Amino acid sequence: MNQERNSDTWKGVIKFIWSKKELLSFIGGLLGGVIGVYFWYEAKITNAAREAVRSEKFLAELSKQIRPICVFTSREIVEADLGAEDYIDTKHISVTPNWSDWGFTISLRAKHHLAYAPLLTSINSDLFASNVERGPMETWVYVMKIDTTTVSRSMSAGFLTNRTFRFKLEVLH
Repeated sequence: MNQERNSDTWKGVIKFIWSKKELLSFIGGLLGGVIGVYFWYEAKITNAAREAVRSEKFLAELSKQIRPICVFTSREIVEADLGAEDYIDTKHISVTPNWSDWGFTISLRAKHHLAYAPLLTSINSDLFASNVERGPMETWVYVMKIDTTTVSRSMSAGFLTNRTFRFKLEVLH
């Protein structure tokens, strides 16, 4: 008896709902529209974020903050500054030839305390930083030497002081 009553109740509910077809169509359309708008808006936000991250302006600003670098020459000219000027006083970069080691002694001044020495690499020669020391007044002194043996050094044409050497400085923070 109870089962018959339950089945009659459900039949009545289903009959009532189907009698309101316009209401069902409206609710279904509204639900479909809300779901469609949700997925469209989610795709639009995702696409806008992807385009913003891929833009050159955003990437340039991000690289300046993550790994600031500058490129300078042995003539003490800064060729490219990609954020390093916030950390290094580029007007006080000193490059002097070191005749005994066929290299350079490079001195630079930080604008504020740097816990780690900036990475200094030579771009167009075999020079490497053989010694890095913290100097007075927030300065860093690098001794750049040629990366060859003594025999090949003495057999080479000599240290070319007329050549412009380029260095890349990366600030670690």
